[in-house]
Amino acid sequence: MASRTVHARSRAATVAVVVAMTIGMAIVLVPVARAAGPPCRVTNLTTEQVYDGAGSNLQTAINQAASGTRLRVRGICVGNFVIDKKLTLIGRSTLAYPVATLDADREGRPLTVSLAGSVVAKDLRVTNGFLTRRTSRDAVGGGIFNDGTLTLATS
Repeated sequence: MASRTVHARSRAATVAVVVAMTIGMAIVLVPVARAAGPPCRVTNLTTEQVYDGAGSNLQTAINQAASGTRLRVRGICVGNFVIDKKLTLIGRSTLAYPVATLDADREGRPLTVSLAGSVVAKDLRVTNGFLTRRTSRDAVGGGIFNDGTLTLATS
């Protein structure tokens, strides 16, 4: 009888170890959640003001910049950016982010240049634009809408 009790306890311990290992393995195998997204860093080359964030910081830098300012962009800036003045956006490559990117995340256009805007975009990738509305203005595409003056350049 003592051997049955020991054997039953041994089986229960084995089952507990297998369950613990399975649970442990499941925890180990669960993928780690992605971070909120790569950073977007914008530097106003006139004032040397730095704007860090996920993308809205680029629109803040655009809004706060004086006409004629050059903004250096690094990383991936997610959002829909509207420029209504004379600005130069200069992409800066880094080891982590080889191409500075304006990414709409499939929610509208990455870049809109308004009628009053005059923009030079240098060394920037514009990606993931998507429009669902089909009005006359929206029917022209989901990447860049230019109602002003736009120059695209590379180094």
